[in-house]
Amino acid sequence: MQRQAAAQLRRLTEENTARVAALRKQADSSAGEVSRLRAELVQTCKKGAYTAKFHALARRLILAGCAQKSVGPIIQAMLKAFHIPLGSCCMSAWTVQRAILEGGIAAKVQLGHEIMQTKSLTFSSDSMTHRHINMNSWNVSYKAPTYSNLNESMPEQHNWFLGIESSKDRTSMTQLQGLKTAIDKMASIYNYSPLAQRTTTSKLTAVIFTSKLKGINGDHSADQKKAFELIQRWKNDNWRGELGMQAILRNMEISGPLAMGFAHLQRSLVEQHGGLNMWNALSLHEHDAHKLLLKQDLAEKVGNRIVGGLPDDEWRAAKFLVQAGCCMHKDIHSVKGRNMVMMDSWELNGFKCPMLLANKNNTTTLQQPSEAVTEVQLRALEVSGRGGIKTCSLAGAIFNNKDNKKGQQDMHCFYFEQIKGILSTFPDTSNTCYQLYCEAAVELLTYLNEYITFLEQVRDKKEKQNFSHIKKNLYNALHDGPTLTELTVLTLYAAAITPIYNVNILDLGPLHDEVMNHFKLIIENLHLLISLNVSFKLSALDGQEWQNPGAIEAVHKLAEESKLPHLCEAFVTFCGGALETWERFLIEFKARAERDSAFMASTNDANEGVLGSYWLHARQKPRTLMHSHNIQAQLKQNETQAFIDATFAAVDQSQYTMQKARKWQSAGLEEVVVKIQRRTECAEKEAAEDA
Repeated sequence: MQRQAAAQLRRLTEENTARVAALRKQADSSAGEVSRLRAELVQTCKKGAYTAKFHALARRLILAGCAQKSVGPIIQAMLKAFHIPLGSCCMSAWTVQRAILEGGIAAKVQLGHEIMQTKSLTFSSDSMTHRHINMNSWNVSYKAPTYSNLNESMPEQHNWFLGIESSKDRTSMTQLQGLKTAIDKMASIYNYSPLAQRTTTSKLTAVIFTSKLKGINGDHSADQKKAFELIQRWKNDNWRGELGMQAILRNMEISGPLAMGFAHLQRSLVEQHGGLNMWNALSLHEHDAHKLLLKQDLAEKVGNRIVGGLPDDEWRAAKFLVQAGCCMHKDIHSVKGRNMVMMDSWELNGFKCPMLLANKNNTTTLQQPSEAVTEVQLRALEVSGRGGIKTCSLAGAIFNNKDNKKGQQDMHCFYFEQIKGILSTFPDTSNTCYQLYCEAAVELLTYLNEYITFLEQVRDKKEKQNFSHIKKNLYNALHDGPTLTELTVLTLYAAAITPIYNVNILDLGPLHDEVMNHFKLIIENLHLLISLNVSFKLSALDGQEWQNPGAIEAVHKLAEESKLPHLCEAFVTFCGGALETWERFLIEFKARAERDSAFMASTNDANEGVLGSYWLHARQKPRTLMHSHNIQAQLKQNETQAFIDATFAAVDQSQYTMQKARKWQSAGLEEVVVKIQRRTECAEKEAAEDA
């Protein structure tokens, strides 16, 4: 017994001795790290220059929401908390601004480096108007390493932010020119960076970008379709010109006729400028520009001849470029198309139409006594809406108004928190978002009696105990049978048909074929949705449990009470109008062997998200410049700091970004950008007001 106790004591002693040794080693390491950090801080204070680590810390604080003037005091407070004195040295706002510029330069180096390394890429865009100024957003998608975990052998698909720029208009030509400018800016910074000189022998050009460009994603507007045609033409011209230029460079010395032809073109160029004396009077820069245009013209002609002799598979692979449209917009347009067909069907079938929901002025106009309908009354009748979509819009304006000073959103939240047990808001129908109107219809039908009671309580709390005009319209619409029928149709569609998009858009062909077939199944078997014994396994597109079983129960309850007139006819018409709308979009999903090289997200959330973020940022910090916002967005979304930590180990790369940022800052480029942005904004505002 004593021997066992002694052995156990020896074992515990050895373990504790090993633990103590490990702790001492760790403490020595920590002490060494602290000493190294203290030495680095002392050198920083003595030399008056902050190291790259401090600049990275400043960028992280800016991304966390700190003001530039607050970064220095915050760093001092952090160091003081760890008992690391920094003395009176404090990072100025000027230095913080330079650190941000360094991040912007690194972001462009990152994009250029990854584009040179990838085999293919796709491009997406979107636009909006902010204070009468057109804003265009661009994103690129390709496979690149995950810098936070470089041990992963396979690159992952990333969607990186390229930038937001203002433009004079939203034409397709302006969009193309904006893309070219963004690529040129990125190439001019990357090509002269030490990273580019170490990793590649060729320079990033528009030709390389378009040769790797395989897909374009956006919405379904006419300007986007025209922009696709222009980019496709730009890609083909670059390809043909590059083929011709390579042939010229290879054969200029060994091909006598080609050299003689080029010499003849040069003599013609001299004659066009008025002879040799006039030509010699031009500067060397003008000489080079004219000769470059001459080479490009010759290269295009040679390239056209080469393309004619290429094999079909090589020609098809080089020319491949596919356009895809955001699936969210597909669903929005399909709901819009189906709703218009359903609204027209009431009168065509001789049924009672949903009640008219005219605004206050149009209601007064329509109620004016007259022997015949006047033009003013006819106009008021045409612009006034009716039906389920209009009812959802009115409800959104009352229960979740985009203006916080209007509407009943606060009272709505408190009232329905008592009913639902959770704090929720009404769908924001003031914005064009995926499935908002269907969600609003589900909400209204699920809690129909509660919304009616809520409106009555709002009315009774007023001194005169009467409805405002918009609330009266909504209250009457919730008691109108045809309007409830349209709300029911929207609810059933959301429950049974709505697909979920989360993969490559080019892989969604089978899913949309399934959507079309499910439409036909529902039309031929309405009992799958309307009967009391409805089953989600047969009725829902994905065969999964209903997202909102209460909505289906509410529909069946209203149907039993005979409050949904002509529901079957309305739903068949709604679904029938869908087939034609969906067929217009199915052309994008034809089988393509190259679709793996043209990965595009199924929705355009990336661009819509950054535009929305800019709108919020501009409202909260109106003095922030566009390029400063772009830098911060790229640092955050593109994981640029992780790229810097992984690839800027060499001193020359960090020095390049610092020297470039210092040159920009000392040259006053920030002030130049301010003046250009302000001048552009004023000109665009004046043009919008004149229009």
